Amino acid sequence: MALPLHLDEPTTVSEYLDRVRAPCRRSDLESEWSKHRVRAALHSGDAVALLPGLIVARAHVQNPTVRAQAISAWCHRAVVTGQLALHLERSELAAPEIADVLIERPYTVRAPDWIRVRSVAELPPSRVRNLVRLATPAHALVDAWRAAHPRDRRSTFYEAMWERCCSVARLFEALEWAPRVPERRTLLHLVAHFARGATSPLEVLARNEVFTGADFAKLEWQAEITTSGRRRVADALHREARVLIELDGEAFHGSAKARRADRERDVELAAAGYLTLRFGWRDLHDRPSWCRDRVRRVLKTRLDDAR
Repeated sequence: MALPLHLDEPTTVSEYLDRVRAPCRRSDLESEWSKHRVRAALHSGDAVALLPGLIVARAHVQNPTVRAQAISAWCHRAVVTGQLALHLERSELAAPEIADVLIERPYTVRAPDWIRVRSVAELPPSRVRNLVRLATPAHALVDAWRAAHPRDRRSTFYEAMWERCCSVARLFEALEWAPRVPERRTLLHLVAHFARGATSPLEVLARNEVFTGADFAKLEWQAEITTSGRRRVADALHREARVLIELDGEAFHGSAKARRADRERDVELAAAGYLTLRFGWRDLHDRPSWCRDRVRRVLKTRLDDAR
């Protein structure tokens, strides 16, 4: 439903739309001002008819929340899903240019180019948030995977899991709900890593996309080490070279206290003869070849020195 008009003081159509940052029904605007003034705002370009019967300020046309609110006001049967739903749940995730929407058959709608409508036999679980009917995060992630270009699907998955958008159990439920998903086996394979105890998306990314092949076959994941009577767990360990790989997530390693603990741990391990290499999300995701090359060089040097 479009937001109702609540005027605290006289203003123009354009000023009001800019202030409310939400879609408004054209009929409501015309009733408050006049058809002439609404037409003038549209003609000047200060106001834009985003969807039939719904007007927004030009400055907010690309706003993801405004777009999603307009979709729900335009078609109350529609469920916003995919990357747009994920963005509205976790603003850290990128907003898409195309909004994905589900409509239950046999209903149909004619949508503009920026909305992609998919008809389904039954709508997935949803909830209303900020006047928008959203698919639950797990179903939205499955639909985001479906809509993504094949080369971008893994990144879509990793980034959503990095932001902890949903649980593994919910993802399995969503996949049971939607049996026909492109590259379903690949997606199930990634989800299964979390079900088997992977501690973070970084670990799944590192094990499946970065440190693969014969050069890294001896890496032990979530490996235990005992130094100075203390038991520690390394994200990855090459025992022969005495090299640890630690995967640093900002959520757990970003504070000053966490950084001090990491430094203390690295020093203690170094005293015991272990070298620690640390990689973050952007290292693994944006430059995996660089990560592989650095680890290969370190392993070769350490193994050569040990001989």
